[in-house]
Amino acid sequence: MITSMHSQNLDALRLSMPSKRFTTGTSLRIALHAMNAMADLHNAGFVHRNVKPSAFCFGASASTRRTLLLTDFSLVRQYVVTPESRTSELRRARERVVFRGCPRYCSVNVHRLHEHSRHDDLTSVLYMAVEMITGALPWDKAAKKGVGAMKNEMTPEKQFENCPVELVDLYKHLMSMSYYESPDYSKFSQGIMKALNAKKIDLEDPYDWEEGGRYFYYKIKAQREQEQMQQAPNNQSMVTAKSQMSTASSDHEIYIPEVSDVNTLGPASNSLKAQI
Repeated sequence: MITSMHSQNLDALRLSMPSKRFTTGTSLRIALHAMNAMADLHNAGFVHRNVKPSAFCFGASASTRRTLLLTDFSLVRQYVVTPESRTSELRRARERVVFRGCPRYCSVNVHRLHEHSRHDDLTSVLYMAVEMITGALPWDKAAKKGVGAMKNEMTPEKQFENCPVELVDLYKHLMSMSYYESPDYSKFSQGIMKALNAKKIDLEDPYDWEEGGRYFYYKIKAQREQEQMQQAPNNQSMVTAKSQMSTASSDHEIYIPEVSDVNTLGPASNSLKAQI
């Protein structure tokens, strides 16, 4: 598989922001692009099963710097099969499966060890949106084995607290779906666009880290500080080397002739006097 050059992943990018989160406008647009990536993967006949921020990043070139890329395909599974008739059919759901994915972002359905479906991938995208908007997930401090229970017990309103209400509506819709149902991706897009319009955010507005974005100057400052820190070891090495040379010189006695001695030292002494 050949992948495009890309920048730091979404998780690292979010943590580089001053409040460890993105603005709502940036978060919703990232969620929209992540959903589109999931739609493309699903249309190709695969479910991802490990949707998380570190699996996404923006391109590194001028033409892809605003394009969200999906880079981790380690747990993808084909959910359609092509029998002898050469017509694609939905794979039969297994009664019980081994847990796959990241507990922080997977759906309750996955915690229950049910077959991972397309709507489970989209649920993970919504949980990504919560973390990007608020900087955390409600179950961050819970033990790994207790995350599923917390998700099951919390109301959707509590899970998506301080987030646009449209995300709650989308979550409820996804929770009502079965393994064999195909998600309505247009409904997902419309829900996010409704939230963006309510915030008067345009899709072409700068992202937080771009020029004109809320955290652009903070990002530039952080990059400069990082560059200075990377250069510091080299500068320190030069200072240490100079210090060692100075110390070495002080360990040896250097004879500096008196001016009255110049005539007796000969021509070479004139050169030495000039250097002194």
